[in-house]
Amino acid sequence: MGYEGTDEEISEYYADDIKDLIANMEYAKDKDGNDLWGAKVVISGTLGLWDGKKTIVPEVAKDFEHALWLCIDNADYCKVYKEYSKIIIEATHHDGTNVFTLQFLTEDAEMKYNYGADLKFTNRRNLRTLGKYLF
Repeated sequence: MGYEGTDEEISEYYADDIKDLIANMEYAKDKDGNDLWGAKVVISGTLGLWDGKKTIVPEVAKDFEHALWLCIDNADYCKVYKEYSKIIIEATHHDGTNVFTLQFLTEDAEMKYNYGADLKFTNRRNLRTLGKYLF
């Protein structure tokens, strides 16, 4: 069951949820106890469009907050949850649902990326393992 109210009330309700998520992610750590805040994030996933699903080319965002806004911009409704070492964002809009997967780069992979190295984003050595609980 969703929140009922005017469009403006619903937007305010979800905006507060997003603010809480961002505030909590500031304290999130990976399984080794390293801060996730400020780490580069790999965004991958699919776009649900009127003419079918399209796979997106993985993109690197400068941090979690930037990645989150890239994924939920223009969404009517979104759902964010953790699945193993991935954060999944389901963003529903008038054409369908986009499903994004966010994964954090390791410090070593981030350094290589900053120097222009061609990283394989499917290689687990380049991605952090998230703790059982993020915060």
